[in-house]
Amino acid sequence: MGTCLNALLASVCLLLVYTALPVTSSNSQNVDISCRNGWLKADNSCYYWTVADQVTWADARRECQSRGADLMVINSAKEQNWVNVQTQEENTDGWWVGLSYSVDDVQWEWLDTTVDISNIQWNLEPDNYENEDCCAINEYGKFSDDACREHYGYICKVPRTKDEACPTPATDGRWSFLDYACYFISDPSDTSDRLSWTDARTKCQGLKPTGVAANMDLVSIVTADESRFFNEKLGDLSNAGMAVKWWTGLNDQQAESIYKWSDGSAWNSSYTPWDFAPSTDRSEDQSCGLMYTGGVVDDTKCSARAGYICETSAVHKSTPLGCSVHWIRGGKHCYRFQNQTQVTWTAARKNCQNEGGDLLKIDNVDEKYWFDHMYLAGGRGYWTGLNDQAQEGDFVWADGSAPDNTLVQWDSEPDNAHNQDCTVIMSDGSFSDQSCASRAGYVCKYTKDPGEPCATGWATYQQAGCYYISSVNRNRGVMWDEVKQRCLDLAHIYDNELQAFYLYIQSQAEMTWLVSQLQLQPDLGMMWWTGLNDITIEGAWTWATDFANPVDMTLIPWDTEPNNYGGNEDCAVMLPGGRYNDLPCTAKSYYICKSAAGLGVVVSSMVMWAGVLATLLAR
Repeated sequence: MGTCLNALLASVCLLLVYTALPVTSSNSQNVDISCRNGWLKADNSCYYWTVADQVTWADARRECQSRGADLMVINSAKEQNWVNVQTQEENTDGWWVGLSYSVDDVQWEWLDTTVDISNIQWNLEPDNYENEDCCAINEYGKFSDDACREHYGYICKVPRTKDEACPTPATDGRWSFLDYACYFISDPSDTSDRLSWTDARTKCQGLKPTGVAANMDLVSIVTADESRFFNEKLGDLSNAGMAVKWWTGLNDQQAESIYKWSDGSAWNSSYTPWDFAPSTDRSEDQSCGLMYTGGVVDDTKCSARAGYICETSAVHKSTPLGCSVHWIRGGKHCYRFQNQTQVTWTAARKNCQNEGGDLLKIDNVDEKYWFDHMYLAGGRGYWTGLNDQAQEGDFVWADGSAPDNTLVQWDSEPDNAHNQDCTVIMSDGSFSDQSCASRAGYVCKYTKDPGEPCATGWATYQQAGCYYISSVNRNRGVMWDEVKQRCLDLAHIYDNELQAFYLYIQSQAEMTWLVSQLQLQPDLGMMWWTGLNDITIEGAWTWATDFANPVDMTLIPWDTEPNNYGGNEDCAVMLPGGRYNDLPCTAKSYYICKSAAGLGVVVSSMVMWAGVLATLLAR
């Protein structure tokens, strides 16, 4: 990874979101990886970008083929938009792509002649000056015809193989990829594959293609990104005039009108709004949720027949960095998950202490976010350190410290039935009290020195957070939607598992520190994008990073704003003095990224381990 980093700093290498690089460790698992070292991953393909090799179009194609790939063919507007963001990172004359002029067909054609050429964004081209029969793409995502003998960099592309995180459309077009998840969307035209809710869930749980993590289930839509993804994706799959619907995991089978996803996660109606208000008549037995093409849901009888959407984690590798054998590192902590033998709470704690740790204690929102997405195997749950053995109802961690109650989500508990003084964490991250004499698996944890708190170029706040202020070495602003990718790209320069987010603020002390950093910038007339937005509901401001919500509005000093000037100012920037201003999300501005402290696999990235841990624990 160091070689690629050096190359990047010399403007010859790009590391993009979803790049999966191998990490060597004495405790590493033998794992498959999604893209080779130095390649970029997005959706169902791997990409190789270079401006270091300046070659002819024919030589560029040979270089790609020698890598088991070919020059890039752009298959969709979505892929084109993704490419446009990446090309802005380089100042170059262009990259060769897999588009050329066919003398036989008298037209421009992609190497894959089945791909539509009507959406090509020409840059005042083609003009066929001096027989320009090959195509290059520039840093603005525009195409131009050039003489095939010219020397440019090039972009190679290869579909991800079936051994990688999600199967590819080439092998099964029903699979899709988003962030950390793989989705299987049944073919709406296949009437033989329309099932009842129970049968659909069974079908999902039985889908285990090579390379995909276990523990599939009907889809749970728990983020705004997922909501937008399915709103677009299902529309693309629908036939005009055809009412298409798919089963999701949404249901109220346990308690009337109390809707949850089948994996136990909470339902948020802002992500999946009702098409029609659900029935409250239990006799109608409308207890299962369907999703329609517009992303809305409706309740109906679970015995009805429909298509279905399945989901699993796209992560299927584990690299414990610096932790003991059988322990997995997340940020500055090491964890051990044990469910092969069921023991009492006291025995579980003793086992943890014998290995230098203690029973699980959740210290912050990042850790909670990880466990909320764990889907831990084993129906009995895992012992944690939380207990009220000393004083009934007064819960403390095993070390005697009081819990932050906002980090403890009870599952209709505690009820202290039969002296239930100890707690387990369940598959959905919720807590349940149980008798300390009962038997369950357990989670151990110990703290590991994370080394340098932040990567080079990132500022450190109290050893707890890392911040990237783009004006330090960026000379161009970006639109709000582009910030998410930029932050991830910057984080992945140093560690492909490191996660970074839009800026979110959680305390006045953090705000005061950040303002001091902004006032060190060379141009005090600048503004920086934050994650604050009211895109979903006008006037309802939220952080773009879901786990940081709700917003503490006492920490948001508006600069005589927001005024929603023009009716479209839905995204917020921060001024050097710390005040906020609303702007159109399409405006250009600098930006601030935030990540948890700790070089390597940090706490905020722990959600990336959810699928792999579920797989390991199910063994």
